[in-house]
Amino acid sequence: MKLFTRTLVATTIAMGLAACGSDDKKESPVDNSAVVYSDNATITGVAETVQITNINGETENVQIEAYKGLRFAKAERFQHSQLMSPKGDISAKAFGDICPQTSASIATQSEDCLNLNIWRPANIENDRKLPVYVFIHGGSFETGSGSHKLNRGDVIVAQSVSDTTLGERTEPFIAVTLNYRLGMLGSLHSEEATGGNYGLGDQKRALEWVKSNIDIFGGDSTNVTVFGQDAGAMSIGIIQQATANEDDKQFDYFDRAIMQSNPIGLALKDSSAAESVKNTITEFAAQQYQTTLDKLSVEEIVEVQQIANRADKKLIGWFTSAPNTSSVMPFAPYIEVEEGDENRTGQVQVVEQPYQTQFQVPTVLSYNKYDSSKFASILDLTFLYNLSDDDGNPLLIPELGFDESITTEDVLGLMDKLLERDDLSLSQRLAIIAAKAVVEGMDIDVTIRQNLYNVIPRLFFGLLNNTASGALKLADYAPNDDKQLLDDGALSNITKYHKLMNDVIYACAGYSVAQNQERVPVSLYQYDFKAGFSVNPLDLDFPEDVKQDPMGIIDPLNGTLKSVGCIAGKACNSAELPFVFNKNYNVNEQKMLSLSNSDKALQQEMSRRWFSDDLFSHVSDPRDVMVVTNEGRFDYQSSWDEQYNQSIDPSVSTGLCTALGQQDILFDYMSM
Repeated sequence: MKLFTRTLVATTIAMGLAACGSDDKKESPVDNSAVVYSDNATITGVAETVQITNINGETENVQIEAYKGLRFAKAERFQHSQLMSPKGDISAKAFGDICPQTSASIATQSEDCLNLNIWRPANIENDRKLPVYVFIHGGSFETGSGSHKLNRGDVIVAQSVSDTTLGERTEPFIAVTLNYRLGMLGSLHSEEATGGNYGLGDQKRALEWVKSNIDIFGGDSTNVTVFGQDAGAMSIGIIQQATANEDDKQFDYFDRAIMQSNPIGLALKDSSAAESVKNTITEFAAQQYQTTLDKLSVEEIVEVQQIANRADKKLIGWFTSAPNTSSVMPFAPYIEVEEGDENRTGQVQVVEQPYQTQFQVPTVLSYNKYDSSKFASILDLTFLYNLSDDDGNPLLIPELGFDESITTEDVLGLMDKLLERDDLSLSQRLAIIAAKAVVEGMDIDVTIRQNLYNVIPRLFFGLLNNTASGALKLADYAPNDDKQLLDDGALSNITKYHKLMNDVIYACAGYSVAQNQERVPVSLYQYDFKAGFSVNPLDLDFPEDVKQDPMGIIDPLNGTLKSVGCIAGKACNSAELPFVFNKNYNVNEQKMLSLSNSDKALQQEMSRRWFSDDLFSHVSDPRDVMVVTNEGRFDYQSSWDEQYNQSIDPSVSTGLCTALGQQDILFDYMSM
């Protein structure tokens, strides 16, 4: 038995006598300090005892060490961050501030937020060279933090210690989480040569800090696996594309990657669209606060972001952004290089759409069965517009009439209504005027049927490409008669719409990208498990005075629709996180008390499998997929698309994802 293991077991037994069995975590009652030393710094963290269920099903108290709130960089507002090396006496006993955001978190927010957290086994030698896992949080580039209760690394590190002692692992690992700037502070168009993707630069500084300093914590800087969810997963992909152009240096940010729910089929804004977002925000700040963005307080920054990110603004963005879906995450990184400006690629960070990237390191791509509910739910109610009674009379919104079709004049009238708004930027007005010209030039009397499912995907992906129009020709997505609710009516259209969004943006987008990788192996996972709880809590926070701001109801209504759609424990976006981290919290950091036996069993298995080398080696062919089934089993599905994802359209002889690629439906809208 190795020295650190003997010490760990003895310490665990001693701590177990002092710890309360009902607590998840206790600090040592004698001396809770944990210290590491480098040539230039003494870093003092805390010793913590974490209660876990070990692989034998027994409750076990495991001692670990945590170093919290370590500053890895400093930055001025709307400037790129600069790496900081640890120096002097550093107290790392408490989490640092989180970056300004609109989330429900009660943590202190400030712009001094570029800090990271490290969890490691207790009593290890500093030259141990343990594997390192670095997590980049999600939140649509608007919310989240490295100290969020759902993604802290204490439990997974404690499990790795216990598993090593019991012979299940060869060695434990170190976990790291980090903050990066969000919202407009993290991404704002800039004319500077280095661009304005500041949050992405923060992530790189954190990864550089880990590579340079993790050895003093006993980590192996040549064995760093980065994993991220949602915006974090998208960032991991973008970092791999951009660094290939930075001074022609060898890629050295991380050595393996795990991307959970990466919306690869979602477009990034081009430089012009990013400039339009900046102009809109700047105009609002001037009107509301009579000042410029660089002089806003943190509270004012957050309020400006709330207005800029309202659902009604996003709907307008679908008409005016380029490409169309880039308005879904308005503060995501933007492509900083315009066509013909290739001489800047060595200075900026984002040069292409995510689906075009060739990965630099072995990668796991995973997606959830209902990932798209995150943003698709905003339009669910529109699918009920045509519901009628036995006499053909509308059941909803009868005052709008019930014509058999919507004419060209109706569509032009809608665009005129949009142009009447006084909060449109010049570029948005020009985009709507251009769209009007396209509609006016159509040589047809009737533009669209009243069945709104024919309309919505085309608005989402754009009118002048094959993504929506091509997909709607396939039986898998083709509209049903929507004048009735059941029997292949309006509800089935909602189901088809969500499937279309999930396939084009997540599942089939990821599958296609995996097939096209030339440098490194890619493993695919799909998460289908139906939990006994919802990680997305029910949102019923409606504005008090809807008449004063009628458009203000769209955001809370969207939140309600999203949470209702996921309330039954469906595999929606973020649903896998309580199982990866073995944490009983939802996205609002509320404790989840009621877990089924199936939930607990999957937590035990997935939180171990996710941090093993087997995650990369078990799926060696990108045509195969490891599926976490509805019942919680890990099911290896060979030739997944061909054997398990077949199209119901009689004209399709391949798997559905393959068909979407062959028919130029995937990614086509990004080329317009």
